[in-house]
Amino acid sequence: MAGFALYEHRRETHTADSETQLSIVLHSSEQDIEALTRTLSAHLRENLAPSKVVLFGLQPNRQFIASVLEINSPFMIRLSKAWGSNAENKCFGVLVERDGKGFEPLLSGAAGYLVDPQREADFARQMTSQSIFKSRKCLQVAPRGIHFSKTSGAHSDSFIRASNALVRSGDTLTLAYWLQSFLSQTTQRILVDTSAIASLVYAGCAMAVSSGSQAQMPVIDSFQSYEGLSDEDLSAIDQTLFVISASSSGNLAREALQRRVPRNRLLTVFLLANEQNDQDSLCNVAKTASNPDGLALIESYKPDDCSLCKGGSSPIQIGGDLFLTALPRSVGITLVKKHLPEEQYKLLGGYAGIGLFRVHKRIGDRTSEISVDLGSLLDAEETAAVSFRESWDRMLRRHVPANVSHLISPEYPWSSELLKTVAAFGRQYLDMAKVVQKRGVAVYGSDPVPEGAALVVTPCIDNAIEMMGISRDLRTVVPGGNVIYFAPFVRAKTPKDIKSVCTNLTFGDRGANTHSLHKIHDLLLPDDRAVDPWESELLYLTAVSDWLEAEDLEIPVELTRRRSVLANASAQGMTSDLFWPAYAGEALQIRSNFVLLPTRDGKQSLSQADIFVVVSCLLNNLRHSEGPDRLRCSEYERRVLAPDNFVRFNDGVIQAAILRASSGDELNYVATHTESFSNQLRDLLMKMIDGAQEQTGEALSEFVLALGMGRIRLDADDIRKVIEKIEACREQLPTIVVCVAQAIANGVFGSPRREP
Repeated sequence: MAGFALYEHRRETHTADSETQLSIVLHSSEQDIEALTRTLSAHLRENLAPSKVVLFGLQPNRQFIASVLEINSPFMIRLSKAWGSNAENKCFGVLVERDGKGFEPLLSGAAGYLVDPQREADFARQMTSQSIFKSRKCLQVAPRGIHFSKTSGAHSDSFIRASNALVRSGDTLTLAYWLQSFLSQTTQRILVDTSAIASLVYAGCAMAVSSGSQAQMPVIDSFQSYEGLSDEDLSAIDQTLFVISASSSGNLAREALQRRVPRNRLLTVFLLANEQNDQDSLCNVAKTASNPDGLALIESYKPDDCSLCKGGSSPIQIGGDLFLTALPRSVGITLVKKHLPEEQYKLLGGYAGIGLFRVHKRIGDRTSEISVDLGSLLDAEETAAVSFRESWDRMLRRHVPANVSHLISPEYPWSSELLKTVAAFGRQYLDMAKVVQKRGVAVYGSDPVPEGAALVVTPCIDNAIEMMGISRDLRTVVPGGNVIYFAPFVRAKTPKDIKSVCTNLTFGDRGANTHSLHKIHDLLLPDDRAVDPWESELLYLTAVSDWLEAEDLEIPVELTRRRSVLANASAQGMTSDLFWPAYAGEALQIRSNFVLLPTRDGKQSLSQADIFVVVSCLLNNLRHSEGPDRLRCSEYERRVLAPDNFVRFNDGVIQAAILRASSGDELNYVATHTESFSNQLRDLLMKMIDGAQEQTGEALSEFVLALGMGRIRLDADDIRKVIEKIEACREQLPTIVVCVAQAIANGVFGSPRREP
């Protein structure tokens, strides 16, 4: 194994032409001039003769380098063949000084030319280290579709993996050679930020000991990077060297400096930053005027404001010495009826068409994405409404206790009306006049009643935190008594979640089932999002309006009208107008034979809210399924709704419901290993643009809006083609489609607030 390594790199000059230098780094005291000459010859057969050759060695290499520089040495003879008679003025030698802090020159061949040793060493250190960095691919660039979440919490499309530079012993020893100048006789301990570079530090220390610049091997330990330096780490600072493997910001070094680590006790091996005035590095690989072969800086983002995430890229966590950078597999999920649980199909089908559900409704201090509106069930004559009232009356007869002391009704639509049905049940002591509102909760009876009975009545238990707060408050209202919960609907994501809610509410001072909970139906739906699709739409349309105004462009009447509708919708909630209409202004509506809800051959009228709720239920089940069609992403798999779903479900109202009910990355078609998903949806959008005035394109406005808000994410080239197609066909498209497309083209892209 050779005890040296060769590196050729460029030297910038004041002339237009650049020069090349061959730097040879000697790693050990044992050297063979014949082996060195053979390696030089092999290099010259593949490359032009360099402008300059510099040998860098240890103190024990003094005699060897002197012999190499002799004009009649095999090495110089081979160079003379390449250079001619001027060879002796182009080859020099430099040694590490015995104190390890600098370099001393050796005479070149016959001319006796003396080089500036420190300048030569600094240049060679920079260029050889950078050559290693680039050839070993230390800069890891994420493939399309993913990016990295670093241990610091920052997101970026690249990171530095310093351990890649150490896969070859020759490269490791070269870096170790340069490391010696950062050591001192007082260094008794070296702390590295990752064990991956421990081999480099060991090699550098061993080399310093053998050359005489270091008295003995220091202790080498590791500190945990972004976990910070502990007090123990900071003990004996004057005898400790802190070595950081790599940094693209210099923040870790600055943090150490703020904790009083002296600058001469701190070293970053690979730094990728333009500003290096406040810290030292073995190699700064940033591209600058003096380093034109360097690399561009890495741009980092905060997790909650990451442009990569907004563009559809998925973050992959990296940390420590383990890096998961493999491409996730893309899987498209096709929706079918079996994905809707049978009991939910019967439940939603039974209540469909009578206005049970409202969307985007204000309840107290929150906006419920889906709310249960019992108004139609309390007085309607439909079979489902009559059946509901019979079930409710039966539950009251069986479970209302005779010793009710308190009535509680949380703030929820139709709570007071439901409470009246309890009073009308015939319990004369339930005097509704004594029911008062306290902090949004109706309470009958103000004084505590030991061993009393509190009856909590609500149309739907969908907020476990609110109900647990009521449960807590009732401990002092009916001490030693019991609490009975009456709720026609209990809503949660899974049966397990519903069971958990019921268990927590009924647990008391006598253990499980101290209290009781009575319900009619379990409703399996996703949790309300902090920002639902209609609030996101309002925020986005406001951003589009602001852009139009700033550009002095006319704001379409349709856009202004829609903003007004959305701004006022939450007061009563929405059953219609959930989606943008078709080309001629017709509301999107379901046609007969909808597979997810019965339509009785078109006789059953279903609202847009009904369609949205059943699609939400189906997607919610897939997200929590353990089957092969589960709709959950992982580091290894990206599961999305296959674009083919919009072909199979070709009613515009269903397509719009899927777009609105989806969440996270379920419509993220920025592919990782294939462009097929993005291409498929692009082609579908092209057909919808062509058929905008027909059934094919009735939901086009919803698709373009979803694209503008970032709910649908396509490859940048596919977005460009869609925008160009819209511009070419603008005369036959809805005004809002053209307006949003123009906004996207001008950078008004992505929802102002990214939903979880």
